[in-house]
Amino acid sequence: MEKGKDSARSDIFVKQNNDIKQWHVLYVRSRHEKALNEELVEDGYKTYLPVDKVLKYYSNRKRWVEEPVFKSYLFVKIKRNQLYDLKKNYKYVVSWVKFAGEPAVVSEKILLFIKKMILNKFSYEVENGENIKVGSKIKLKEGAFKGQEGEIVELRGKKKFVVAIKTIGIKLVLNLSDIIPQ
Repeated sequence: MEKGKDSARSDIFVKQNNDIKQWHVLYVRSRHEKALNEELVEDGYKTYLPVDKVLKYYSNRKRWVEEPVFKSYLFVKIKRNQLYDLKKNYKYVVSWVKFAGEPAVVSEKILLFIKKMILNKFSYEVENGENIKVGSKIKLKEGAFKGQEGEIVELRGKKKFVVAIKTIGIKLVLNLSDIIPQ
């Protein structure tokens, strides 16, 4: 793993502590995130399933549906030794996400960041938008990602581009109309 990529991921994941409940990331069977979430909540577990409303088009109609933001992932606050019980006792649990060979633990700060990101509906303004091209460095001026720095990694036509924010390990699709020249 590259040094830069590894250090960016360490901002997301925190040190493992076996004695206290921490947020772990379960890898869930495809399209079963909601069902597993309901089962775990029913059994008294504290979970977080980030969902967003998406407009789906069908042959003769369109409909708003809630879809998981992270397909096949579910956050659950448990002790490390409970991971094995979850995998054994719940049919939709495939495994758990690992970081450096250990079960990954996500910080409360990152989960709050995700919640804020969903509430703000991915609306952002960017500064230093002059000379937009692949490799350009930018800084997000407003929205859930305010203050985060990123790099343009892909252009999508004349009006959209993809920005990678390495410190949190995500990519955003932004509109050129959101760019404010420096």
